[in-house]
Amino acid sequence: RGQSSYYLSLFPQWESVSVPLVEGISASQIRERLFRSVSSADDYLTTGASHDLPPGVVSAVHAFCEGEHYRQLSEEQRLLDQYRSAWAQAPYPPIFVTVNAVVVQSGHVLLVRRTAAPGKGLLALPGGFINSHERLLDACLRELRERIRLKVPEPVLKGSLRGQRLFDEPHRSWRGRTLAEAFYFALTPDQQLPRLKPVKGGDHARWVALADLDPEALFEDHFFIIQNFLGLPADFGGN
Repeated sequence: RGQSSYYLSLFPQWESVSVPLVEGISASQIRERLFRSVSSADDYLTTGASHDLPPGVVSAVHAFCEGEHYRQLSEEQRLLDQYRSAWAQAPYPPIFVTVNAVVVQSGHVLLVRRTAAPGKGLLALPGGFINSHERLLDACLRELRERIRLKVPEPVLKGSLRGQRLFDEPHRSWRGRTLAEAFYFALTPDQQLPRLKPVKGGDHARWVALADLDPEALFEDHFFIIQNFLGLPADFGGN
């Protein structure tokens, strides 16, 4: 509950309904068995291990486990476990530093469609991890140049920089403690949006109208980052 409260705060249009605890039933234990058990979810639901769950819940969870969302979440759980185990022997918990670009022109924002977990299929702001020799702004410009192939000269981008902010809420990313420095670029309005050259094997970039933004379709807290710079209401766009 503590870690999810930050995520839920990004969607104030969602109604929060408090329900009493049910003795013997723990959502955390159910998730653990469904996503991390050595046996399959089907085994858990059919061998009596879930006998404390009401039949209707068992039926609903069984149907969920046969769908694409369960397969995608299972893939993400495996990736996140591998991600964390790779740093398990570090003397201190790692802190990752990333950059994101909020590039806006003529009522559109530049986004990418993530092609891999975590967040596969979701829209996200362009960005990534910084290299050890880079300053933060240089890393952001590199991501736009190399991964997005945004056809805007670097001096123009630098001249369009209107703000930056560090997003450092401890639970903003399921990958672990991840700091994100976001840069807001407001390009001069034009009838023609800057061209984007596809990058083989990379995320698919596109211009998305601000009016079409759906907070639930964006990765992690990226809608909140956009909202911070542009002042969009929480129920803006797709909701």
